[in-house]
Amino acid sequence: MAYEKNTAGQQIVFAAINKTTGDYVTGDALNITGVFSTDGNAAALMGNSATEIDSGGLPGFYKMPLRAVETDGDVCLYRLVSSTPDVVIDPVVIYPVVYADYQATAPTVQQIVDG
Repeated sequence: MAYEKNTAGQQIVFAAINKTTGDYVTGDALNITGVFSTDGNAAALMGNSATEIDSGGLPGFYKMPLRAVETDGDVCLYRLVSSTPDVVIDPVVIYPVVYADYQATAPTVQQIVDG
């Protein structure tokens, strides 16, 4: 999935795992907080809350909406933690792009015919 630089309304997805049992942890959204860093700068608190995607179908998988500032870098690192004992969450790294930098311009039919 591509992330767009400096754009709100995107999200990261991650799993919460019990490090002792290896099981996915459900119902932990209210205990999860995060910090982020863009381009190796100092960490700052994330501004949104995690929600569990589907405790029945995807137990232990969560999503966190991102603010524009949280995607405003070439490399964005997210460290999420749970206050629940023994719960671990792997860090998430994304590489946002400016979509306009990757837009192709195709020739028209007339330009192809004219050579």
